[in-house]
Amino acid sequence: MKRLMPKEKAMPTNGAIPKERALVLGVHPKSASRKFQLLLHDVRVMPFDHDRDFAKALVLNKDAITKSDLVHAIKGSDGSGKYDEGWDWALIRLLEETKENKMHFFVMYLGSRLVAMGGLSKDEHDGSTAYFSSLRVDPKNGRQGIGETMMLELERRARELGYSVAKAETQTVNDSMLEMLPKLGYGKIGEKQDDYFDYVIFRKKLLPSKEEISRIN
Repeated sequence: MKRLMPKEKAMPTNGAIPKERALVLGVHPKSASRKFQLLLHDVRVMPFDHDRDFAKALVLNKDAITKSDLVHAIKGSDGSGKYDEGWDWALIRLLEETKENKMHFFVMYLGSRLVAMGGLSKDEHDGSTAYFSSLRVDPKNGRQGIGETMMLELERRARELGYSVAKAETQTVNDSMLEMLPKLGYGKIGEKQDDYFDYVIFRKKLLPSKEEISRIN
């Protein structure tokens, strides 16, 4: 049976913090800081649209990778940190899979700026597991909860698509992901290597959020 993506809900325009967004993050609307309220109010997560998002996605991909340790830590590199076009082609190949419904890719806008993106697909070893990939966050919005918000949105979308487990992997030099995933409830299940990096693999059982439970009840 073909999985259908739910329609996007319009965000409030009256200045109030979106209640469902706050509950997903475990934050009570009235207790959130003013800065966090503004952040949540302006955040929109949408399925990737080629005409609207493609060029911005390439820029975000380059900015996020260049400002991280990844370009310095590639096996066999001289450590100069030069961005290689191979990063672009890896993202382009992934985005091509959205046309065949092999990949569901989402973008996050803060106002008019693309600040985060990430994809989910069926894990090749387990049809009940969603595999998360290519999470990118604009370096200008680091340490603001953008990455966590994007991951929680990917989890919500995965549940809506019928997945019960999430899996993600990250390079051993990606300190921000290594810190964030356990914080969000992911447990380490293994390691792997390729010609470029060493990786840590994480897994999490997808349970309904507080907002989803309250909606059911």
